[in-house]
Amino acid sequence: TNTASGSVTVNAVPNSAIASIPPICSTSPPTQLNAVNTGGVWSGGLYISASGIFNPSISGQGIFPITYTITNPGTGCSSSTTANVNVLPGPNPGILPQAPICYNNGDITLIPYTPGGTFSGGTYITPGGSFSPTTSGVGNWPVTYQVSGSGGCVAQSTSYVTVLALPNVGITPPPSYCSNDNVQVLEGIPVGGMWIGNPFVSITGLFYPSQAGPGIYPVKYIASLPNGCSDTADVIIQVNQAPNATINPAGPFCANEPPFQLSAATNGGFWTGGSYLTGSGMFFPGLAAVGGNLVQYTVTDISTGCTSTASSNITVLGVPNVQIAPAGPFCKNDPVTNLIANIPGGVWFGGNYISGFGSFNPMYANIGQNLITYTINANNGCVSTDSSFVLVYGVPDASFSTPPIVCENDPPVTFTPNTPGGFWTGGPYINNGTFLPSVAGVGSWPVIYSIIDTNGCKNQSGQNIFVEAAPIANWSYQPNALQVT
Repeated sequence: TNTASGSVTVNAVPNSAIASIPPICSTSPPTQLNAVNTGGVWSGGLYISASGIFNPSISGQGIFPITYTITNPGTGCSSSTTANVNVLPGPNPGILPQAPICYNNGDITLIPYTPGGTFSGGTYITPGGSFSPTTSGVGNWPVTYQVSGSGGCVAQSTSYVTVLALPNVGITPPPSYCSNDNVQVLEGIPVGGMWIGNPFVSITGLFYPSQAGPGIYPVKYIASLPNGCSDTADVIIQVNQAPNATINPAGPFCANEPPFQLSAATNGGFWTGGSYLTGSGMFFPGLAAVGGNLVQYTVTDISTGCTSTASSNITVLGVPNVQIAPAGPFCKNDPVTNLIANIPGGVWFGGNYISGFGSFNPMYANIGQNLITYTINANNGCVSTDSSFVLVYGVPDASFSTPPIVCENDPPVTFTPNTPGGFWTGGPYINNGTFLPSVAGVGSWPVIYSIIDTNGCKNQSGQNIFVEAAPIANWSYQPNALQVT
């Protein structure tokens, strides 16, 4: 029997003890597990990495085994320790999805899945979850929510709120309008928006000043971007009262009436129409056509620049074209003559030398020109008048002087007329103005003197010449005297 002896070395195994693992919340971030001695390898499942990082989001809640194995490289001795990780259920820190909001949306309240936590992220979010887009501005903005659950588990998550840009909305400033303006087109930026706020503005931006009337009218323009965001712009539209250009009623006029000054409700404008109308509104019926004649009046309010125009038709009535037929000249001693006109039925005027029926008496007329007027009334109420002058000549003086007594034995007596150049008539006892008593004899004998002047006017005068008998001279012889008887 042989016996051999030797020594056996028993090496100590390395200490693979795992440090105490407190419960981990399922919502906690990955956690580094620790062992007494480092350098080993961790194993157990997908929830644990070889370096010992435990990920509760992979494991979920529950109890999960993990193993730590360490080897002494000098001795080759290894040791393993298995422990359980208790993953507690954590609160859900998620935030309900929030659709993008517009910059002018107003504050919104974010809603978490688990209430009771606190929001953070910036001045645009309150701890209670009120998000202000006007504070944040346009962009994507992080919001963090942290909440505690049972078992002391605390969870947080970060979401983003998108704030969308607004359109750059504006209105081209409109001018002041007048209450009689036609429809006006308002201009908004960008195009394609909608107009609201006033019953006199269509949604397409057509403004009706004549319907609106004088006043102040606020309107609003709304425009949108493809992102769905819209914004508004406001403007005040002023409508000024247009002046009242109403033409005061005038006419109808007769064509022979004198000029008439037209007038309107508002002074200071100007008139147009035709040659029958001046710019100041003087209407000349005699230059207008028989019938309707257009007149227009335009007036401007210098304080607002508003202009109004009114039109009217002024009626001119026709008048008969009355004309007095030429008459005269007459001599003062001519008989009464009936004057005539081309249209009968009128009335004559002038003086005591003309009757209403047109009987002209030269005896009562003045020597020279005598005005006569003829007037006739038409069926339309118009009066037509024509005037004329009738010339009346004076008659020559046909008077002559005679001796008071003519004896039958007187020599011829020559009569002297006041106007020479006439001729004598009466009988054989008168010869060219010489009266022959011896021819006439005793008695009363008419002598007539007639004369025609250069105007053709005639006159005559007559006298009876008394021829006395000549006394008879008888004588006889007496012794004592000569006696004549």
